[in-house]
Amino acid sequence: MNKSKLGYKRNSPYKNEPSIQIDSNRITMDQVDFPILGIGDGGEVKMMYPGEEHLFPNSKKVTEIPMMQQGGKLGGFKAKWLKQKFQVGGSPNVQKAGNITFDSNTAKNKNGVLTVTDLETKKPVQVVRNTNGTYKLFEGTTLPTEEEYAKDFYTKFIQSPQYNEINKTKTKAQLTADLRKERPDLFTPEKATLLPSYTQGLDWDTAGDFEKNKQEEIHQVKNTVVKYEPSPEKKGSRYKRVDNTVYVDTKADKQFEPIDILTHELSHSKSSLPGMSGRNFSEKYRVSTVKDAMNPTITGHDSDPDEYKADINALRFKLSRDGYYDPLHNPFTKEILEKAKTDKVFQKNELFKRALKNSKSEDALIEALNSIVQNNQEKTTVAKSGGKIQSFTSKWIQYGR
Repeated sequence: MNKSKLGYKRNSPYKNEPSIQIDSNRITMDQVDFPILGIGDGGEVKMMYPGEEHLFPNSKKVTEIPMMQQGGKLGGFKAKWLKQKFQVGGSPNVQKAGNITFDSNTAKNKNGVLTVTDLETKKPVQVVRNTNGTYKLFEGTTLPTEEEYAKDFYTKFIQSPQYNEINKTKTKAQLTADLRKERPDLFTPEKATLLPSYTQGLDWDTAGDFEKNKQEEIHQVKNTVVKYEPSPEKKGSRYKRVDNTVYVDTKADKQFEPIDILTHELSHSKSSLPGMSGRNFSEKYRVSTVKDAMNPTITGHDSDPDEYKADINALRFKLSRDGYYDPLHNPFTKEILEKAKTDKVFQKNELFKRALKNSKSEDALIEALNSIVQNNQEKTTVAKSGGKIQSFTSKWIQYGR
C-alpha cells in the first residue's frame, strides 16, 4: 500500500513523518492512536481524533499533520499558532449520536459524559463516546458521580489489554524457553545439574487463577462504600478494610484534589483481597518490588510501599482523565511525562508532585506506571545473570514488562 492509504495508522511505516498528503477527501481515523490536524486543499480545516470519520466536501486532497504521536496534550504555543493560522476550533467537527448531529469541538466533558448542542434544535444533549470513536446518546438520567467515574475506570483498567500485559503470566515451560535463550549454557550436559537451581521454588499462576482474581478485584471495587467525611478513628482520609469503606476527608487533606484522594484510597480497596502481593518477573529473571521504584530517602507515611503503589494507580487515572494517555491500551512514556511536567495545572497538583518526589528517578516513575499494579512490600533475592532466585511464598508471581 502507498503512503496515502496507510497514513498514520499504528502499523504504518510512515507514522513518524511530519505530514502526509491523502489523495482523498474522506479520512478515517480508525487504527490511528493520536489526534491529527486535517487541512483540505479546498480550505477546510478539522482536528480529527482516533476512531472518527471525516469528510472534506470542498476538497479533493487532505494534508494530515500529527499533533501528539506520543500522547499528551497539544502544547499552548502550538495550539495558539494553529488557531491563528488555520482557525482550528472555528471549523465544526460534525458527529452523530442517535438522531442528532453536533459539533464535538464545542463539547463539555464531565466525568465521561459530553454535553453538546444539537445542531438542528439548538438544545443541549448529553452523549458518551464509544471505544471505537463513535458516539451514542447518554442513557442515564444524571451525570456519573466522581465515585462512579473512578470505579468505572478501575473496572475497565482491570479488564484492559494493558493490565493483562502488566500482569502477563507465563507457564513454567514458557519461562524455561525464555531461559534457554538467555542462558543456553545451562542446557548443556555439563551444566544440566545446575538448571533446577534457577527455577526451584517458583509457584506458577494459571490463566484461570488470574481471571478469577480480576473478577474478585472488580467486585471489591464496585462494592466499596465511599463517604466524604473523616474516618471515625482518626482525622484524615483512609481506606478501612473492616467495613470496606473509603473515607475522603477533604478538610484534612485539602492540598489534594478530592478525586485524587478517592482514587488513591480506592486503590487500597482494589488490593485488599487475600494473596494480593504480586511480583513482576522481568525478562532478565529479576524480581522487582514496589520499593525498587521508590526514593530511598523518603520517611514516614510516604515510605510505605502500599502508599506509593496507590499513588501510581491514582496517577494513572488522572493522566487518563486529563487526556495525556490511555492506560487501558498504551504504556506510559518519557515524552508523556515531559508534556505533563510543562502543564501548569499538573505542576501544582499534589498527587503528581508527590509521585515525582517519592520515585527514585523519573525513569523509575515511568517503569512504575508500566509495571506496578499489586503491591509487594517484601525484598527478594535478585538473580539477574545466574544464581538461585529464593523461594517465592506468594501465589501471584506475575510476568511483567
